[in-house]
Amino acid sequence: MSDRKRLSEDEPLDWLRLIRSNNVGPRTFRDLVNYCGGVRAALAALPDLGRRDAEPDTDDGARIVGLLGPAPVSVDDLVRLSRTSPTIVRGVLLELEIAGRLERHGAGLVSRL
Repeated sequence: MSDRKRLSEDEPLDWLRLIRSNNVGPRTFRDLVNYCGGVRAALAALPDLGRRDAEPDTDDGARIVGLLGPAPVSVDDLVRLSRTSPTIVRGVLLELEIAGRLERHGAGLVSRL
């Protein structure tokens, strides 16, 4: 009598495809699924998120990218300094991470590659 939702036949394959994608580890997998609303939506969004030449297309995104440098900075500081919501900051960081342009350090620190 479990409350868990049964996976369709395609869902386990989608999960495997996403977790085996470049630059997608357990944390990024979870962030992608939450950000996109599901595994299938995350797979569909992955090509656009992973473009190396892509810059976030909003003023908020540009401001967040401008705050990043080679020295690690906390995500909380990015939220405070950018005067943006945590959701937007996490989304921009996720896009940069998928594109291979962000390094995550321990204790919630990130830096731009």
